[in-house]
Amino acid sequence: MRRKCLFSLFCWCVWLSGAGIQLSAQNGPYSFIHYGTEQGLSNDHISYVVRDRPGFVWVGTISGLNRFDGRRFRVFKHDPQASNSLPGDYISGLKAGPDGWLWVSTNQGLCRLDPERLHFEPVLLPGDRDSAANDHLVGPVGFDSRGRAWVNGKKALYCIDLKAGKTLKYQPAIGNYGPFPVLIDHYDKIWITANTRLYRFDPDARRTYAYPDSVSSLTAMQVVEDHRHDIWLTTWDKGMYRYNRTADSLEQHVSGPALGLNRQILPDLTPAGRPFFWVGGGLSGLFLYFPDNHLRQDMPYDYRDPFSHNGFYTTCFFKDERTGDVWIGTEIGLEHYSPTAIRFGRAIIPVEPDFGPFNLVSGAVQDNTDPGGRRYFIGVWANNFFAWDRHTNRFKRYRTGHELPVMSQEVFSIIQDREGYLWLTLTGAIARYDPRNGKTMHQKPRFRKPERANKILAAVQDRNGGIWFGANVDGLFRLNPRTQQAERVPLPDEVTFQPTGDLFVHTLAADSSGRIWMGTNKGLTRYDPLGKTARRFLIPGKPDPYDCIGVTISRNGHIWCTVSNWLIELDTAGKVLQTFRPEQGIRCTRGVFIVEDHSGNIWFNSDYLLHCLDIRSKTFSHYGLADGLFSNAPTDGLSILPNGEIIVGFQNAFNYFNPASLRRNATPPPVVITSVKILDREHPPGEPLVLRPGETMLTVEFAALNFSQPERNRYAYKLEGFDPDWNYTDRPVAIYTNLDGGEYILHLKACNNDGVWNETGTTLEFRVIPPIYERWYFYLALILLGAGITYAIARYRYLQRRRLDVFRQRLARDLHDEMGSTLSSIRFFSDFAQTQVAGAKPEALPVLQRISQSATALSESMQDIIWAMKNRQDHLEDIASRMTEFGLRLLEARGIRFKTRIDERFPVKRLAPEQRRNLYLIFKEAVNNAAKYAGCSEVELVFHTANGILTLEINDNGQGFDPDSKEAGNGLYNMRQRAAEIGGRLEIISAPGKGTRVVLRVKLI
Repeated sequence: MRRKCLFSLFCWCVWLSGAGIQLSAQNGPYSFIHYGTEQGLSNDHISYVVRDRPGFVWVGTISGLNRFDGRRFRVFKHDPQASNSLPGDYISGLKAGPDGWLWVSTNQGLCRLDPERLHFEPVLLPGDRDSAANDHLVGPVGFDSRGRAWVNGKKALYCIDLKAGKTLKYQPAIGNYGPFPVLIDHYDKIWITANTRLYRFDPDARRTYAYPDSVSSLTAMQVVEDHRHDIWLTTWDKGMYRYNRTADSLEQHVSGPALGLNRQILPDLTPAGRPFFWVGGGLSGLFLYFPDNHLRQDMPYDYRDPFSHNGFYTTCFFKDERTGDVWIGTEIGLEHYSPTAIRFGRAIIPVEPDFGPFNLVSGAVQDNTDPGGRRYFIGVWANNFFAWDRHTNRFKRYRTGHELPVMSQEVFSIIQDREGYLWLTLTGAIARYDPRNGKTMHQKPRFRKPERANKILAAVQDRNGGIWFGANVDGLFRLNPRTQQAERVPLPDEVTFQPTGDLFVHTLAADSSGRIWMGTNKGLTRYDPLGKTARRFLIPGKPDPYDCIGVTISRNGHIWCTVSNWLIELDTAGKVLQTFRPEQGIRCTRGVFIVEDHSGNIWFNSDYLLHCLDIRSKTFSHYGLADGLFSNAPTDGLSILPNGEIIVGFQNAFNYFNPASLRRNATPPPVVITSVKILDREHPPGEPLVLRPGETMLTVEFAALNFSQPERNRYAYKLEGFDPDWNYTDRPVAIYTNLDGGEYILHLKACNNDGVWNETGTTLEFRVIPPIYERWYFYLALILLGAGITYAIARYRYLQRRRLDVFRQRLARDLHDEMGSTLSSIRFFSDFAQTQVAGAKPEALPVLQRISQSATALSESMQDIIWAMKNRQDHLEDIASRMTEFGLRLLEARGIRFKTRIDERFPVKRLAPEQRRNLYLIFKEAVNNAAKYAGCSEVELVFHTANGILTLEINDNGQGFDPDSKEAGNGLYNMRQRAAEIGGRLEIISAPGKGTRVVLRVKLI
């Protein structure tokens, strides 16, 4: 701090001795956003600033390198444990190379940085230790037209050709060598400021040229090239020089005492194309210099203005040509000037000891009697008014007393009439001031109630030159041109709400017909001087009375007014044409004063933000602290000047701007990914992104690289195939959890502070590896396993069925061979015995016949059992043939016809042994019953299938019976049991004289 004070004192002494340069202390629109260690910088002493190809701003300090995305700083420092980290923490140079890499000069050597992969790569310079990284300070890098890098090291100048893979070493004749800055100009000339002199080096001829060509006390500080490719040199105390290419010499442009001490310089152009320089130095640490008229515009520090320059020494400049932004490094932090961020000029009235708490700027006029147009008059509620010299940013206060003989210092409004007189409305009085001679005329109107605090709040001049005033109690006053006295205008009862007669007039406006429009506490009111009539207008949707504060007359004659948080347009007859409410974009609760700019747009201040209605698009823009206003609640004076400028009043300060030149940020911001995390683990940039099983959360942080009011940026993201639409947010973070396996594309986009979207944005492709149980081969394995199990079961059942078939075949063979032969023997012997005893013992013959019949029946039953056991006869057609054979054999012997009817599309279907056996036995029982009891002449067997159901019907035309009255025998019971065993359903349909129908339905397996 002591060094700063000594430096400032020395600068002041030098400046006092100078002459021949114009001085301006006006900050004007040059306001700055400040960043320091509190915002995340690694150190407040800034050494270099640059912007990379993706759009990040990189800030070098004396302790670390910082990457800024508009929201936060990411710090990089030397890490002894990492081979690819920053070589040293002191950043002595930053330059963006033609290939997009950043060249970082440090106190421990030179390196290159890939800004996308964040990978540092050391650049070795031939020196004392050719095989090791250089461990000394190197200077900033410069690039020639061939893309070669030039850098000064400890003992030499190096030319690094990465394409050729070689580094050349030069030693220009510049005396003691060191890490001096290098400038490569448009013509590939190499300029070096070293040892207090300027040098030009020709590498082909290996020749060095010194400027000046003789030893002098010139202390060269910085050499730069402007937009016209002219070379400029700043010096410590000798002013500024320009290089004359024709004469090959330096020519002094301005002397040191006139310009002041300066070290850093940045060529620039105004929006109109006028060249100027940003200069680090002077009494305030920063100023602008215009070489065409030698104008110096200082940027003084003001503790009351957070957007002023910090007053400390400027260490570096960087201009972003894409946006017009200027970054300024100082000893105590980083400053950012953006023409689309701090949009409004700022002026602060110097505070004096007698200032009270109500120093609100109530109005402003540009003095039409000043030939130079530099003087403005500023009304202040509690401190009279000020004359502001805009060129020097100096204020002159007019005090109550001999200089301004008025009874009150409360100025509520200020206007200037066509003759050049200033009219001030005061507490209890009106004053007229002549700026040409300083004379004041003061008068106190005749108030109805002088004991009250009568305040004259508004004034206006009509088309005929008449002056009108509005008061807080007695309503409307008019200046009598003959007597020059303000006289109260009587208003009808319906306007003033008799019997009190009070009317509070907030503001006045005069239309082209000479009528006076008043914004009052009783509503919008119009007074016609010709007919001496007044009318109050009702607003649909508002109670009566209502409070109307702001009124203005537009160029087309329409009336605009503010009523609470409504903006209303009326025609000349007072008919409401349109109303704008919060639904249309008004963001305040109380609109105040209102003006129309030269483009026809409507501006009004309010208790929250300055509003502008675009009359063509019917949309609102809003402005506040972030845009450079002194407050988000601009409720004080609002004035428009003849040149189109608007002045917004605040406490001891005001903003000013011309809406026609108010710049909008039309540049879509680059969208970049700043961080990718899987769970809580940072994913290395540039590597393929793959989420493995168990990695259930993906966090993607991204940024819109717009540095003009970055807090107003908005963001959106959409995961292709997952999100049906964009997700809009104020936080640039996208989080996804538990994603299904597959390939994904995450789309990211953003908009800048003025709502301009980068619809292209950026994308992130990644893959999610599903858990083992979600992968295709897992499902394939399950299918194969299921198929294997199914095959094993089927194979097991097949083998079991084979074993059962073998057993059944063997059993059937044994029954046929052994029991069949035995039964045949019994029948044979019983028949033989019958022939032997027929004559001798006739009483034994019935017994023998019974034995023979039983053996025959048993043999037939055994044949049925053997048939049912054989697996070669298990198809439907086999059982149908067997049933037909049995029916013919049994019934035709008894003279009963037997018919079989089978579907033509009878399926080739195998039957289980249980099904085949029970079907056949049910059929035999039904046929036997028909043969024995039905007394029928015909029996029909019907087979048909449908939908996997086999239907078996045995129908006879016999005498029938009543199934409900006749007691069922064992035969019917056995038939039902057998049907149930095979999951079938048996129906017996019969009636006396109607025959019998037996129906069996069973599902085929």
